[in-house]
Amino acid sequence: MKLYIIGTGKDGLGDGDGIYHLLTEEGEALASHLCTNSGFAKSDLLLRRSERIKKYKERFGEITLLFLGDDETTLEELQKLNEKFYKNHKNDGNKA
Repeated sequence: MKLYIIGTGKDGLGDGDGIYHLLTEEGEALASHLCTNSGFAKSDLLLRRSERIKKYKERFGEITLLFLGDDETTLEELQKLNEKFYKNHKNDGNKA
């Protein structure tokens, strides 16, 4: 499962001070964190959080952590997937 970090810019690619979000390739929002720059985002959202790593590996199997822009996925695509995910799971509660 790919996990995407969305940056601070309008296109999700910014690297400055702000809130960074972690979403699955299916559009599920997993976490958010206020970071001073993108250099801290991977650690703050996942890499220094052993409980999250364990939980996500149990749920998703193999995980790959990417910044939005590391592959062809766009913010627009993730937003559409996010809307679809929550429409399909609105009665499930937040799994994250």
